[in-house]
Amino acid sequence: MRFAAPFAAVAVLAALGCEATEPTRVPGPEAFPIACDAQPVLFSAGRPVFFEETLKSQLARRNIRVVDVKDSAAVAQIDLGLWGYRSAVEVYLVREGKRMCAGRLLVPDQAMTTMDVGAEIVAEIIARAIVAPESTLRDPPCST
Repeated sequence: MRFAAPFAAVAVLAALGCEATEPTRVPGPEAFPIACDAQPVLFSAGRPVFFEETLKSQLARRNIRVVDVKDSAAVAQIDLGLWGYRSAVEVYLVREGKRMCAGRLLVPDQAMTTMDVGAEIVAEIIARAIVAPESTLRDPPCST
């Protein structure tokens, strides 16, 4: 029991020392309308992994609203796994008919917790591509 107090103190100090950065927010009073073209359900160990719902909530934190394609200013195309390399998530942004690579995320597996954390990073990739397209977008493919 006397070892529990030092471990608890270390855990509290570690938590206080880890300051989370603010997510990139799209400027403006109105949320940026974007359509998402992502595989909505993956199966990992026989259980469904709902990537799209987590992504929607993460995009909302960044002032981005998921809408239908006809109402969107851009389309985020998200490839969850590549042929022969399932642990890569590639993000493309389509604006004004031009498809550009926004980024690539490598994940160790496609477990539900991994994809939830991955959705936060994918939302950040999308937000940065909207805010500063000249510094983040490049011609496809993401894998080169």
